Amino acid sequence: MLFLPPVIARAFPRSNVLTLRAKHRSWIRGWSGSPLSSSTGVGGEDRPPLSSLLRPHLSPHASVLVSSKLRRSDLLSLFSHDEGTLALVVREYVGSQEARELGDSLADAAYSGDARNWASTAGGGRGAESTDVCTLGEHVPFNIASAGGTDAESAYFDGVVREVASRGSEGGAPHPLDALREDLDEAWPGGCGLRTGTDGREFGGGLPRIMFGPTRWRGKATPGFVHADEFGWLDEKLGTFSANIYLSLPGDEPGDKPSPLQIFPLSIHREEDWEAVAPALLEPLSAQDVVSQVAIRKALGDPVEVDARPGDLVIFCVQRPHCAVGFDDGVRVSLQCFVTHQGPEEKLLIDC
Repeated sequence: MLFLPPVIARAFPRSNVLTLRAKHRSWIRGWSGSPLSSSTGVGGEDRPPLSSLLRPHLSPHASVLVSSKLRRSDLLSLFSHDEGTLALVVREYVGSQEARELGDSLADAAYSGDARNWASTAGGGRGAESTDVCTLGEHVPFNIASAGGTDAESAYFDGVVREVASRGSEGGAPHPLDALREDLDEAWPGGCGLRTGTDGREFGGGLPRIMFGPTRWRGKATPGFVHADEFGWLDEKLGTFSANIYLSLPGDEPGDKPSPLQIFPLSIHREEDWEAVAPALLEPLSAQDVVSQVAIRKALGDPVEVDARPGDLVIFCVQRPHCAVGFDDGVRVSLQCFVTHQGPEEKLLIDC
């Protein structure tokens, strides 16, 4: 049995619209999870060092867009994979005090034992592995449910109904994740809505993410687990993005703690370039071991640090290698959903 790495696990149930093309499936089926030190790639062919493969595709001018509101022009730049745009940060998308209060409430629920680990599915036959991230809510993330078969998927959609019913704020204000979907629907030319399954049932609109210190991945050499949530070249009409509303951070003021997110400016826009690089990326972006993580960081070079504060919204492409930065003490709480872009005139689709 082949255990899929984190970068692949989400893509299989959504392969009709995402970047996991037929060629990528064949590479994945051929991948055996061989050691990173091996110079032999999928199918037994020799391959050059990873650093030499990636170097031509690392953008030296990548940066983060920072705005006071969610603007259509910024979304167009981000979703089209503009060479210089790694992420979009909207300051105080949720009021900072409201964010901290909601974050504290979710952290208390997690501390009381309600949290579940957001496990990943590892390569090399290792099976599901725990991560530094926990989640709360009436359903598990869909990548976990889809690995459990038909019954688990059915339970997922039942849980989505309960999760939607449980949300709400005093005074009738929408939940921040629901407000985000409404704002994206207004800002994007094609609108925005929830992804639906083959039976018409709606996917979840997002879940809390909680990280407690001390995290497994932290420190100078491996400050966070570098990975990608989807595999594929950067197509201006197709992409998968993560939207994160930060609530609580282990240090509210800039400079108190490291930035919560690192993104590596890997920009592969052509299919033929992707074909040359993808097989070599499967192993280091899925192996939760120090040797692999040090090697992939060396090959990718310096990341771009994303400065986020309580209440900020951060959207970025999960096809680029990235990591949540670890820490020794405290808790980080955010609300997260995935956003699929299919072109400027097509509807954005949200799921989790």
